[in-house]
Amino acid sequence: MAMSLRSTPFISLRTRKSFNLSPRILALRLSCCSGGSSQNQNFSTDSENKRSFAVATGELFIGIASRLLKSSNQKTPPIDDGDRIASVIEDEIEPAMIWEQRVKDVEAEKERRVITSPGFSFSAAGLLFPYHLGVAQLLIEKGYIKETTPLAGSSAGAIVCAVITSGATMREALEATKELAYDCRRNGTAFRLGAVLRESMERLLPDDIHIRSNGRIRVAITQVFWRPRGLLVDQFDSKSDLIDAVFTSSFIPGYLAPRPATMFRNRLCVDGGLTLFMPPTAAAKTV
Repeated sequence: MAMSLRSTPFISLRTRKSFNLSPRILALRLSCCSGGSSQNQNFSTDSENKRSFAVATGELFIGIASRLLKSSNQKTPPIDDGDRIASVIEDEIEPAMIWEQRVKDVEAEKERRVITSPGFSFSAAGLLFPYHLGVAQLLIEKGYIKETTPLAGSSAGAIVCAVITSGATMREALEATKELAYDCRRNGTAFRLGAVLRESMERLLPDDIHIRSNGRIRVAITQVFWRPRGLLVDQFDSKSDLIDAVFTSSFIPGYLAPRPATMFRNRLCVDGGLTLFMPPTAAAKTV
């Protein structure tokens, strides 16, 4: 959940190919955005084996959730036509990374004007969420993030995107984070962090947050099918729908609730950082 601030900022000039769902299932690997091929060559076998505990746990529970999905004899609730997947998109910069969009989202995107100024993507960051708030505060103060700047986020990055769009100050968000931390210290975090997070968002975000966010922010989610794949959400039907999206994007199995996955729009999902660590924005250029 943390924005990547390298000495040379990562800038993604994204062009994309769209595919219908009817062709073969596209290959997907769990990957994170990297700064370039030269950095990839420096990764040793040892460093590849030293994965974070959160990622390792997430992959474990994805496997469990997939098995539960396969073995379940219950029928999945019917999906509204507007919620059906309209396109599967392959990123030309990261060819192994794909994401999906709903029919509603694709149609809405066609009507939006092209944003020439850069958008900002906030990656997964776990409990380093306050770091994101500091980065966002500086970008706002310097005038890089304006009221119409496209944003995208995964996990904690999705939370900060919602905070920015809400109009709340980063100081207010930091105070809400402190209250959340105090609650967890007093009452524990085991299997209840998700409920505390949802309650904090209900208090902090305005009732029209979904209207402010539609078309501006993209929330990354990992869908658990026969194999995981990313889902980008940038159209929200209500405040609760947006909170559900952000909650799902942050859903590290076993941390937020005592279950291996959560349901979002009739789909079994987990933390977005496992497939779309730093999702692209709707702008022509993503920083």
